[in-house]
Amino acid sequence: MESPATASPQEELNDFYILNGPTVPENSSKSISNNNSRPYRLEQRFEQKLSLSESNHRDGSIKRAQAAEQKRKAFLEQKKGNLSKNYTLKVKKIAKEAKANRERKLYTLSKSMELAEFNRKQYIEQKRAKSKESVERAKYVALQHQLRSEQEQST
Repeated sequence: MESPATASPQEELNDFYILNGPTVPENSSKSISNNNSRPYRLEQRFEQKLSLSESNHRDGSIKRAQAAEQKRKAFLEQKKGNLSKNYTLKVKKIAKEAKANRERKLYTLSKSMELAEFNRKQYIEQKRAKSKESVERAKYVALQHQLRSEQEQST
């Protein structure tokens, strides 16, 4: 088998035909391609489109294209605004929740600190009361001991 570069126009290559030239015999009156290698029917469609009133057709399509572009831009701006608004609202909501959470933690911390301070003062007061009671008991015992000593010496 020959290389693809040297293959004849209708030679089979990997189960496909290479179509480089006319596929209809040259003596046929119809040719599949025109001078510029476009298929004949496609060329006819291009000619028909171009033969329509070009100025009206082009102006209308340009106006429609501009209107569509303006609608597209307006839609994108609206969508961008909505996203920005939603983002701003979400950010504000998250910030508000974080602030409330911080305040709740600070409140809890301050309450626990107040309770700890109250408990510390109460403990100190109880210790002071016990110490005062112990001192009074010691004074009473010392006075009793002194009175006994004086009685023993006088007798």
